[in-house]
Amino acid sequence: MLSKNEVKYIQSLKAKKQRLEAGAFVAEGHKTVLELLEHQRWTVQALYGTDEFLQSIPQKLLLPPKTVVISQAELDRISFLQTPQSCLAVVALPATTPALFPATSWSLLLDDIQDPGNLGTIIRIADWFGIEHIFATEHTADVFNPKVVQASMGSFLRVMVHYGPCETWLNKQRPACYIADMHGSNVWQLQQPTPGVLVIGNEGNGVSENIAAFATETISIPKLGAAESLNAGVATGILLSHLLQKAN
Repeated sequence: MLSKNEVKYIQSLKAKKQRLEAGAFVAEGHKTVLELLEHQRWTVQALYGTDEFLQSIPQKLLLPPKTVVISQAELDRISFLQTPQSCLAVVALPATTPALFPATSWSLLLDDIQDPGNLGTIIRIADWFGIEHIFATEHTADVFNPKVVQASMGSFLRVMVHYGPCETWLNKQRPACYIADMHGSNVWQLQQPTPGVLVIGNEGNGVSENIAAFATETISIPKLGAAESLNAGVATGILLSHLLQKAN
């Protein structure tokens, strides 16, 4: 049975400030929780699940010391999902690592992507294409926001998101830099791009001038129909598909 303090603590982790203070975030969903337990690269501080879910966990997986059987009604109280699944984990925030652009592979840079759903989708797309590093400006949505974690469908476990002074990183390391812009060159016509960083800008304002100044190439997706624009996640997927195909 959940105590009032446990409920209050878990619900507080919806806010970034509280996540940072507690050094923890919430992950939900069968697939994500089972991956957390299987890979053991992230510390699960507490696991809450229905008896049916906990009984279904393979015996080879180690459960955290704090594993609590709760009813579906109790799960509904602490879940951040509209349709709660049968488990919820409180996970320690991972330690930060040096923000270094890969020298021979692709990465992403997100310039103030503010919608959590967009960020989660972009992380999932990066995982699909084997991209292990995303660099993000400080006003980009938090990767440990519950909506981002859910939208990434577990991909946040494999893709490292680095937050910080992206202009400084670009200036110091000088990777090949491909800026996504509606007025850029046709990505279909780009010839053998050098592996580097693809920059995706803010949903409303695009890439800032300070980041755009580092452009090796400014690229766009040809518009053949009447749509005004593309979702940031959709654009990221299309551009990566072409860049990686041409680079190989």
